[in-house]
Amino acid sequence: MAVKSVIRKLMLFSASTVLLSAFLAVTPSFGLTVNHDVSITASYAEVSLFDEISIARRAMQEDVLDTYYSFYCFNNVAHNIPLKDPTYKRLTFKNSYSRIYPDTCRTSFVNTCPTCKGDGLMKVFQCNYQTR
Repeated sequence: MAVKSVIRKLMLFSASTVLLSAFLAVTPSFGLTVNHDVSITASYAEVSLFDEISIARRAMQEDVLDTYYSFYCFNNVAHNIPLKDPTYKRLTFKNSYSRIYPDTCRTSFVNTCPTCKGDGLMKVFQCNYQTR
């Protein structure tokens, strides 16, 4: 039983080694472009192995909550709907982002409760974000 386990591990190790070798043979520069425009007499400060543009950090994106409705029933708080009809937007940021509370109330109006058919208050909120 132990011999089969050792043989299996060796087979996995050799397969992963072959895959890694093939990857390194195909991409010798690890996907980065090498700056070949350096003269032989250049000083140490002028020599750059990689173009700064090729290794520049790319902007990240995430879909975040943009607007939503909140319904508050005047007759029964169990009928309240804190998040109704959400919309989303794509946020682009360099390092990170954070949501800034409280959300901005854009408008509010009286609306009929879908459960008890009584009156309630519908508010439209806009979410705010800070990017870094």
